[in-house]
Amino acid sequence: MRNADGTRLFVPEVDPATFGGAMLVAILSGLIAAVAPARRAAHMDPVAAIRG
Repeated sequence: MRNADGTRLFVPEVDPATFGGAMLVAILSGLIAAVAPARRAAHMDPVAAIRG
C-alpha cells in the first residue's frame, strides 16, 4: 500500500526463521489433513466407502 504521494505506507520486514517456521507449520498441517482421511478410507471396504 502507498500513501497519496506515492511513498510506501510501511516497509514489510520478514525474518527468514519466521517465514520458514510458518511454511513448516503450513506443510505439516496440510499433510495431516490429507493423510488422515486417506488412511481411514484405505482401510474401508470399497463398497462401504462408495455408499457413505
